[in-house]
Amino acid sequence: MKNFVEKILPDYETSRNKPDVDGSSRLSSYLHFGFLSPLEIAFAVREADAPKAAKEAYLEELIVRRELSYNLTRHNPKKYDSIEALPDWVQKTMREHIDDERPEIFSLEELEFGKTYDELWNASQREMVLTGEMHNYVRMLWGKLVIQWTRNYEEAFAILEHLNNKYCLDGRNPNSYAGILWCFGKYDRPWMERPIFGKMRYMTTASTGKKFDSKKYIEWTKTLKENPRLPETIKNN
Repeated sequence: MKNFVEKILPDYETSRNKPDVDGSSRLSSYLHFGFLSPLEIAFAVREADAPKAAKEAYLEELIVRRELSYNLTRHNPKKYDSIEALPDWVQKTMREHIDDERPEIFSLEELEFGKTYDELWNASQREMVLTGEMHNYVRMLWGKLVIQWTRNYEEAFAILEHLNNKYCLDGRNPNSYAGILWCFGKYDRPWMERPIFGKMRYMTTASTGKKFDSKKYIEWTKTLKENPRLPETIKNN
């Protein structure tokens, strides 16, 4: 926390959405396991020597979005871990596009080992497997593409939940479920209709990669290959 407040928070407003730089708090797992209290972090941020805009940006993430995810699980105890938790407009658009042809289907094993044709997606999966974390900005694309690469929406959700909970240090947290559901339209609005996604927000690797130095991020994840925590099954694939 001290490192975040002193070294990262001052630039948080502009750096938080750039996976190629160390601009996020990396405190999610500490919150998940109870090593840190959100109040403790909030007080430290409030007293920090950082721009007001940076403080407000982080506190919005820590308090507003975090509480929103906890409300999701509290008030939807039987639905938060499925697409049943999605709003009516998403349910309708999924019904209308359930039979849309998927251009390519990847198996769970191919996705888990990052064996797709998309380098940026593979990099985000590699980061998660080897570090237990995934930058929030690439997480959005990570989830969206799995919707496109699986046979149906239920399978997409199940795979995202499995990978997130298996590898992320903060897996099984309300924030995780809110983040996965966001990829399907939770807390979002209808967008222009298109195949597979219907009126769900669509994201592409090309547009996402223009928002930061994606090549730098991809190359960084490749340096993680020698990480001693790398499972033998992935080393051999």
